[in-house]
Order: sequence, then structure tokens, then C-alpha cells
Amino acid sequence: MKMRESLAEREYNEANYLDKIHRTSLIDLSLDELANQYVQIDEQAHMMKGLILLEARSRFPSNKEFGEWVKSVVSICDNSHQVRNRLMNFARFFKDRDTTGIGLSTCYLISEPKNQDIAENIYSEIVGKNLPLKDVHGLILEKKGIKPKEETKQKTQEKYVQGVLQYISAIHNIDEAIEVLQNAMNFLQKKKDAKES
Repeated sequence: MKMRESLAEREYNEANYLDKIHRTSLIDLSLDELANQYVQIDEQAHMMKGLILLEARSRFPSNKEFGEWVKSVVSICDNSHQVRNRLMNFARFFKDRDTTGIGLSTCYLISEPKNQDIAENIYSEIVGKNLPLKDVHGLILEKKGIKPKEETKQKTQEKYVQGVLQYISAIHNIDEAIEVLQNAMNFLQKKKDAKES
């Protein structure tokens, strides 16, 4: 009488079986086919991670509780908050959409929450076209009515503010933090006055 295979033995045998199949089938692929397989598997892994995170998030009543759970799972908390959000945004938008001709970085760009209002239109225009990321970025700016120089100026200001906030968050003395903020405000006022004169 044959004994029932344990779950661990079954998983091990399945993994070895898949390993043998993949090793054999990879030998038969051309370099272009290997590259294509690599890209597809990478995209599938990102999609699956995003879907897993979305499912986990749906089981918690708040972002705080979800964040606490994430911190308790070492392999998940190794990724930054931004990476997890990017994965979830990607999975949310692209789970039922074809990504043919859209690179993973472009998928991430389209699925950003700040592009939610135009994402469907952008997607319809670029699917299957293999456009470079910079072209898609330009298309997004165009749809939003933002000129590239305006966007650069906006990003510079945002980076400056983020830098000041990071510096302040490292300060433990409230008086020192207030002084840094006042200096930053004075600096910005001087720049504004110089432009107006």
C-alpha cells in the first residue's frame, strides 16, 4: 500500500518537476524568446505581488493596521512603502488589462494615483505601441496641460520642501525646527521678490 505523500514532499516534487521542465524548455528558446520570457515573468511577479498586497489590505479596516501587519512579515516589510504602493496601484489598474507593448516602468507611471483621471485615455493610446517611457511621460503632461518646464519647476520645489521636511524630522529640538522653517520661508520670499522686481 502506497503511503500518502506529505504536503512538503509534494511541494518539493512539484518544484523539481517544474525546474526540470523550465530547464529543458529554456534550452529550446532563442535569445529573443528568452528575453521575452524574462520580461513576462518579471511583470507577472510584480502583478502577483500587487494582487497579494491588495488582498491583504482588504482584510484590514485601516492603513495603520495593514502597516502593522506588513511590519510583522519580514519579506514584505523589506520593500519600502513606496514600492508596495506602486505594486498595488499597478495591480489595481492593470489586473484586467493587456500590457502588450507597455513596459513595466510605463505601467507604473500610468497607474500612479495622480494620473488616475487620465490613465484610461493614456492606456488606450499606447497599448501595443512599445513607446519609450519619456514619450508616455510627455503624453501625460500634454493631457494634463502641463508644459515640461512647469513640471520641472514644480518637481524642484517639491524636492526642496521634502528636503526641508526631512531635515526638520531629524531635529529633536522644536526651537531649532522653527528656525529652519523660518530660514526656508525667508529664502523662498527672497526668491519670489527677486522674480517680481
